[in-house]
Amino acid sequence: MRSERGGRAQGLSGKGQNAEKGGERLSALAAEEGLKGLRSANFEFCRGLRDEHLRLLPPSLLHLNLNACQALSHEALARDLPRLNHLRALQLYWNLNVEDATLVALAAGGRPDLEKLNISGCNRVTDAGLLAVVASCPQLRDLDLTRLRQVTDDALSGAVLALPRLERLNLYACPQLSDRSYTFFSALQKLKFLDLCGAENLSDGGLKAIAECKDLEYLNLTWCVELTDEGVVTLARGCQLLTLFSIHGNLKITRLSLAALAENCRLLQTLDLQGCAAIPAEERSDATLKRAFPNLKCTQYHS
Repeated sequence: MRSERGGRAQGLSGKGQNAEKGGERLSALAAEEGLKGLRSANFEFCRGLRDEHLRLLPPSLLHLNLNACQALSHEALARDLPRLNHLRALQLYWNLNVEDATLVALAAGGRPDLEKLNISGCNRVTDAGLLAVVASCPQLRDLDLTRLRQVTDDALSGAVLALPRLERLNLYACPQLSDRSYTFFSALQKLKFLDLCGAENLSDGGLKAIAECKDLEYLNLTWCVELTDEGVVTLARGCQLLTLFSIHGNLKITRLSLAALAENCRLLQTLDLQGCAAIPAEERSDATLKRAFPNLKCTQYHS
């Protein structure tokens, strides 16, 4: 674990080689130096962080990373996260004890400062938990819902409409979602990053709504198998700031989509058309694509 002081700013890291003893080191630092003024704490994959250690974290924290801290219980998270009422970023990836009640406790009293929330892989979370967060965190700009299979279109559409400031939205591996929510994405006018890998129910209608997000720079549509030229051509015309676009594995788009991308998306640096068999192989070869897209550097994003 390291401690860095800069004015009143202080950062802690308990990951990597410190993973087993991160909690012990946090306790030692609290006893030796005190944690007043702590701004940032990173305990990603810290197996040694336990319930009793959460009590030590001070309300001055702005950034807290508890990714994969699986020894933490729901009870401890629900008890101590509400104390940290100035958080701007909270990461809870793959914390299997996070449930709806955890998020309800986090949201209690409002979270006007929270801008980033990662609950990727917290597979107990349902609509109730997501909606609690949405209601209390109007400033959210970065939301990661990867692999939340119990979240439905009803909650996602509510979240989209309630969070117009979103700039990053990760919905990787959420195949249960459909155009019932995707058609509301046109409300996200500040959106720059959208990952819909595996969105098997996304159709051209949903993609046309996404095409209204003019600031999009990153769009992952890998294994979005229902899309056709109709949707991709509309997207290319609407999202001309794209620097990364993947539609890996789609068997329906043709050279019409490729032509629209080449004409409109001149900033592309990554373009993955691997497996798009309806486009002739020579037209989506590395050399051909790099001639068509002047800034292109990568032609295989998904592996």
